[in-house]
Amino acid sequence: MLIIGIGVTADPDITLPKATGLILGLAVWRYVSIATQSQRRLGWGLLGFILLGLGFAFLGMLSVDWKDKISFLTLIVDRLPSRLIQIPESAASGVGANQLAGTIEIHFILLLSLLIGWRPQRRAIIVRAGLLFLTIVIAGLLVITQSRSGWIGGVGGIFTLLFLWGVALPPSKKRYAIWFVVAIIISVTVVGVIEIGPEAIIELWDDPAQETVIGQLGTLNFRKEVWQWGMVAVQDFPFTGTGLGTFRRVVKRLYPLNVPFDYDIAHAHNIFLQVALDVGLPGLVAYLAILINAVMIGWQVAKRDEQLRPFALGLLAGLAALHIYGLTDVIAPGSKPGLIFWAALGLLTAMHQITLESEAGKA
Repeated sequence: MLIIGIGVTADPDITLPKATGLILGLAVWRYVSIATQSQRRLGWGLLGFILLGLGFAFLGMLSVDWKDKISFLTLIVDRLPSRLIQIPESAASGVGANQLAGTIEIHFILLLSLLIGWRPQRRAIIVRAGLLFLTIVIAGLLVITQSRSGWIGGVGGIFTLLFLWGVALPPSKKRYAIWFVVAIIISVTVVGVIEIGPEAIIELWDDPAQETVIGQLGTLNFRKEVWQWGMVAVQDFPFTGTGLGTFRRVVKRLYPLNVPFDYDIAHAHNIFLQVALDVGLPGLVAYLAILINAVMIGWQVAKRDEQLRPFALGLLAGLAALHIYGLTDVIAPGSKPGLIFWAALGLLTAMHQITLESEAGKA
């Protein structure tokens, strides 16, 4: 479907770089899964993965275009440097804060998982203090991006992580404490929905308020407009998609999108819709199959290997956070930050293979 997505494009200047990035991502998945098939190499691979995420976060901070969306964060954001460097092939205005938020989702949840369950064998206090520091820094960065999609993804990832830990752990005080926190989160959510009321939620969806505590919600109408014509485009091009990365132009050529013609919508603002537009419904099926397989092998690792459990659950919950974020925003297939997704799949694949070999050796 990637080949078809290249073949049907009317905009090779967009498609070819995206295709190159996607092929690189698939190669990274394959390379990491092969190169880290031992405990020692896996350790180096996990360290490299964490450093990769920190590198993306650092570059993002230096090149991001900070936005003033939320009043109580404006004083902090106004003091931050903006666009100190220009990343090649990025927008002239700089890296979007929403994209930066999506880029750090997996690593934020992974670091949190390591704090919950990882017990390093050497210099435990120093290592855990470093993990705590990095987690606080990444969490703070996620907050100041002012990305509502990023916040929702982060909260969803935390809930998923706690739920997975609660299921994976044997009966213990830690397990009971985790389930207690999960119960509190569910209770607060239910009470909040009841207090607000379904009618108010429907009204907010139909007519988003322009001024709220978390800034304007007018972008929701923009997303609803893009989703509407994205669905129409999928119906018109179900088997091929519109061409890899080309929806941003195709939608303006073929459909009456209610946004200024010179405004670049960038993507479909939904990861599953974007994949269907890039590589058709068969490609979406393949993408969903990849995610399902990742969940299955990651869970098997978490249940069978206590040492690898914090890493497996962290990566699984991180993927969940990325795709919850992806319901309203997108790290588009073939983009540079997308390498994190493919590297995470490679680590899960390698951990599963190591677990199987370890069990075979014991047998």
